[in-house]
Formats: sequence, structure tokens, C-alpha cells
Amino acid sequence: MNTPKSSEKHENITVAKALGILLPMALLALLISALILSVFNDIYAFVKKDTKIAFTVDEPYSLSEFSRILQQKEVIKNPTVFNLYAIAKGKRRTVENFSGDLDLNANMSYRQIFYALEKQNSY
Repeated sequence: MNTPKSSEKHENITVAKALGILLPMALLALLISALILSVFNDIYAFVKKDTKIAFTVDEPYSLSEFSRILQQKEVIKNPTVFNLYAIAKGKRRTVENFSGDLDLNANMSYRQIFYALEKQNSY
């Protein structure tokens, strides 16, 4: 008869346990990597479509309202990340004090968006 030896059974169980741990960890790592790449692409505009967007801001909006507008216009993908970036860079007032015409492009980085706000707000 061909019965597996005790050491072969133990080896099979060890391999199964290792795969049971490593496979979910690898999938989690891939998911986190994809999320990080998506966030960094939104912030730094590595790969974004080239689409011009022009709109008028009649009255100043809060940072969260403005970021939702940018998301609806497809300039940014993640308003929460935009809000955190604005706060971290000290640009909240730049957004909240802005009113007027705004010419943006969907391929702009967050830094370029704030530069456009500052530039067009100085006129």
C-alpha cells in the first residue's frame, strides 16, 4: 500500500498553512499598493487625462464643497485626500477665499491646482 508517511503529511499541512497565510497577505499588499498608487496619481498627476475645465465660482466655498466640485468636474478623484493635502500645505484659505473664473485641466497636480487658484485670485 502507498500510505503517506508521517513526515509527508506534516509537510503538506505546513505548506497549506503557509499558503493560507501568505496568499491573503499578498492580496492585501496588492490592494494597498493599488490604493497608494491611485492616491499618488491623483496628487501628483502622473497619469491623468488631458481635459480642460473652466467654471466660475460665484461665492467662496468651503474646502470640502470645493473639493466635491473638483471631483464632479473630474479634476480630482478623491476629495478627502485633496482636503488633507490642502490642510497639510496650509492652502485651506486659498480655496475658501477664492471666487471668480477658474481654468483648470484634469491632468493638473494638486500643487498646480493651488497655483492656479492663487494666480487667478490675484487678478
